[in-house]
Amino acid sequence: MVIRFTSTLTEEDENCIAPALLKAVANLLAPFPISYSLRIETTAGDVVEDGRSAARSNPWPEVGSRGRRESHDRGGSFDPPR
Repeated sequence: MVIRFTSTLTEEDENCIAPALLKAVANLLAPFPISYSLRIETTAGDVVEDGRSAARSNPWPEVGSRGRRESHDRGGSFDPPR
């Protein structure tokens, strides 16, 4: 997945917000057993990055033969199975 974010922030604001945005996204991804790499490049040329390799077992349903996750009814809950 590649996400592009375009804003009207000034260069100075981008340099202040980029580390906080990186931390917020890392916190959002923390509960998931996935590997990820995050990289934010500001218009001023500064780069902040973070990443993690998945070391935990995967509680999500197995990937089906066509590369898509098999759906399992969780009673309307979006929480991963425990």
